[in-house]
Amino acid sequence: MVIAFIFTAYFFLLTLLEILSALNLFDFKGGMLMNAFVLGTITATFLKGLVVKKDSYQLVASLIAAAFSALTILVYLASGSFSYGIFGFIAVPYAVKKLRNKK
Repeated sequence: MVIAFIFTAYFFLLTLLEILSALNLFDFKGGMLMNAFVLGTITATFLKGLVVKKDSYQLVASLIAAAFSALTILVYLASGSFSYGIFGFIAVPYAVKKLRNKK
């Protein structure tokens, strides 16, 4: 459950940074509100897993975070548009570990 709390706090921080950059507050530039919505969804899924104490929510949230991170990396390479969703790759080791334990 410690991992769920850490991931919830981490993705909440990324969501706030994305919102600040989308609104151009405090000289953060380049964010989009749609990216903030996806990061907020990931945060809510981790929070739901923390509340109900089920690993399946954490696994799904980490898979969504990994997919979103891969997409934002590709967008950054194609257009140079930065998003804080790139830092979602930190959830990949957790997803790989949980998927290996499912077999």
